[in-house]
Amino acid sequence: MDGKQSTDPQRSAVLSVRDLAYELRCTPGEVLTQLAVMHILALGADSRVRDEDAEAVRQALRKRSGTPLSETDETATDAQLRALREKLGGSASNQSSPTASTNEISFSEDLRRVRAKHAGRKSKSKNKHWYPDNEPLTPLVATIADRVVPVYQRSTRKPPGMIYNSELETINRVHMDWVRARVVSGCLMEDDEIISWLKKFPDQPLDPDTVIALAQEGITPWDAALRLWYGKINENRPTVFDRICFKDITVRQAKAEIEQYKHAG
Repeated sequence: MDGKQSTDPQRSAVLSVRDLAYELRCTPGEVLTQLAVMHILALGADSRVRDEDAEAVRQALRKRSGTPLSETDETATDAQLRALREKLGGSASNQSSPTASTNEISFSEDLRRVRAKHAGRKSKSKNKHWYPDNEPLTPLVATIADRVVPVYQRSTRKPPGMIYNSELETINRVHMDWVRARVVSGCLMEDDEIISWLKKFPDQPLDPDTVIALAQEGITPWDAALRLWYGKINENRPTVFDRICFKDITVRQAKAEIEQYKHAG
């Protein structure tokens, strides 16, 4: 991953996840994961990222890749300030002109308006609900949302399908739990795999650490849903996953039982 950062003076102080990923030469998924680690809600590649959050992501991803910040690197705020100075003719040759003081006053006013504009955006982003015509949720976040607030409950709202801000916070917390578990375990479990587990056990709380431990042993959600007893299916027995959650068996014991069943079949 190349740590060189764009210095385009026209770059907006609010970037999309996709643009930030392009700038950092990484995938939008890596940016989304880092935002989640930083407790910053971003629902997809088209989500907007404030300049201060984008800069924190740059620092974190460069630190992880071992790419130092060069002296020529420029933040979005720096680029914006430079663009304003160039617009106002704030070069060394012009600063000695009689209009320099006027330019400085105009620059300060422009800077004040820019800061006020972005401060307004920040305040408006708080307590914001999600509506079906907003940017789409990622498949994993959408699956988590369906568990937190079932579709049938959202269908009666106006407009149908909306998600309240307090529910978004819960969805983000659950998503963060999965991100944390992946980072701590060092297991880069794909979103599709997590979705499979969530859909296989729709009415059962899933502990991310337990699920990832099972996945690391090669146990699929379909394996975990088996009801085994002495190597055979017994529908009166709890699932393998339930027995692990109840601490009746360990993950390795579960793997052994599943392998015994598969070999017998």
